[in-house]
Amino acid sequence: MASVASAAPKPAHLNTLDGLRGIAAVSVMAFHWHIEAGSSLFQHSRLAVDLFFLMSGFVLAYAYDARLKAGLSFWAFFIARLIRLYPMILIGIGFGAGWFALDWLITGEQTFSAPQFVTYLFMNLFMIPVVTWDQDMAMFPLNLVLWSLFFELVAYAAYGLVFARAKTRWLVPVIVVGAIGVTGWVVFNFGAAPTPPAGLGFLKQGFVADLSRISLSFFLGVMIFRGLPRLNAVPPIPAVFLPLICLLIFVQPAGILPWWACLFIVLIVFPYMLSSAIRENITGRYGAISKFLGDISYPLYVTHLPIMWAMRAVLHKLFPNLPIVWLGIIVLPGCVLVAYLMLRFYDQPVRHYLRHKFLSSGLMVRDKHNRLQKSQVGFDGN
Repeated sequence: MASVASAAPKPAHLNTLDGLRGIAAVSVMAFHWHIEAGSSLFQHSRLAVDLFFLMSGFVLAYAYDARLKAGLSFWAFFIARLIRLYPMILIGIGFGAGWFALDWLITGEQTFSAPQFVTYLFMNLFMIPVVTWDQDMAMFPLNLVLWSLFFELVAYAAYGLVFARAKTRWLVPVIVVGAIGVTGWVVFNFGAAPTPPAGLGFLKQGFVADLSRISLSFFLGVMIFRGLPRLNAVPPIPAVFLPLICLLIFVQPAGILPWWACLFIVLIVFPYMLSSAIRENITGRYGAISKFLGDISYPLYVTHLPIMWAMRAVLHKLFPNLPIVWLGIIVLPGCVLVAYLMLRFYDQPVRHYLRHKFLSSGLMVRDKHNRLQKSQVGFDGN
């Protein structure tokens, strides 16, 4: 196993981190499936999104902190991030729209009227959320998981415009305010009395709660990157235990972990796991498995809900007497297979084409010397 905290060139992939990202994506899929099956397991997999945000902030700072400070333009940075995210966002919206059409054909029930469908399709394509005070409906009705990608894009913009070049101490008020909002979110979602008082519903599942989650975890990830040399004094968790800790947290049924334990996980456990994972970059067979999990994590996250709903509807029609939970033996591997096919035959080729197009157009020519510099930058982040 190789340490990534040395002065050697930075590896292109942090395999241990990739493995955690894959486990988090599978756990989110399991959470949604157990909701479909009426099971209470994996209810704490909602916290996996906070782990995603944390890792995203770290990886972005890892890749772009030095380059933006050295002169990479905001638009070159942001278009690169759109190239990374948007191809799968479009597929996720297409799968979602296809599912609602299939559902209408199978059940005869029309979830949206035609004007609603067209409106939501337009808004989803341009990543415009449907926002209400206490979020009584999904921000992205055609594919529910897109809410987190919307906030990722918001965080990218804030990072590229302000925080990449700002002193690290500027991150502190953002993280503190985010932590206050996240405290309300965990209290109202994991507390013994989860119904918020009148006027505070926005802290349970509204825009403010989600903005708090990205503000806390994403920018905490940026701060961990910049403070890694000081964190090296803290003994890391051995990489072999990190997947076990994830599963131990995510598999718990509703009501097992109190709200304060969930807050402790988001504020302390996840950052400690991140700082451990990035100091032990696993290689060999387990490194290859981790990289595979990391590669499929994003396509799986974006596509699993509409694929899951469609497969469940078709299989339940074919085998009406089979308990829904048993359909997961086919549905969950099916979601993983679709994610791999999307990665292999759509996402990677499209991103390769778009990167080639924009690089050859001269948009990122200014970044040539910065890309060389990237291979020489250590973890000081200064």
